[in-house]
Amino acid sequence: MDWQNLLMWSKAGVEASSKGALTSVRSNPVDGSLYTSQGGKYSQAALGGRLFGISSQVAVAHTAAYAATYTGLAVGNPSGSGVDCSLKIMSFAPSVVSDANGTVGIMGGVYGVLPIVSALAIYNQKLDGPLSKCTATGGQTINAAPAPTLLRITGSTGTGAVNTWHGASVISCDLDGSIVIPPGHFWASYCFMLSTAALQFSFVWEEVPI
Repeated sequence: MDWQNLLMWSKAGVEASSKGALTSVRSNPVDGSLYTSQGGKYSQAALGGRLFGISSQVAVAHTAAYAATYTGLAVGNPSGSGVDCSLKIMSFAPSVVSDANGTVGIMGGVYGVLPIVSALAIYNQKLDGPLSKCTATGGQTINAAPAPTLLRITGSTGTGAVNTWHGASVISCDLDGSIVIPPGHFWASYCFMLSTAALQFSFVWEEVPI
């Protein structure tokens, strides 16, 4: 081997690891480029066309907790999609004064016999990237059994004016990939109390090939 002819192999895609383990250099499975820590932490997923997002286009009247006749913002990962959904960001904001105080978060569950219908447009965060494998809705009947589960509390809603509540009108929770939704499951916005059409929600996630 000489310095002019050095050949280095890397492993494409995601690799499971643990502290102290020997791992290979990782590369992009699409173009073979070497992964590094430079740039924004979601930039590689965005540039690779694996980062997706959806936002409520108008304020929604949100049902309380696990109501079967759900309204809010829900995203489903269909059975057979071939991807895991790694949740990155959940944000919400009041557009008008709410009529209820209570926690806001993310709930998740299994499809059962009621998959999430494709009613809302999901956007690749690389605007010319491929279509999402997921489906999204602003409201539909969801499974009563097994019931969804509250996965993460991300903030709260209040009855104060939008310019005084919490001192800021937008709450954004960086999940950093700490929640993964496999095929046949869904996630959705959660409000502890019934709310009038006051809140808008958004999700950002990465679709990782299985």
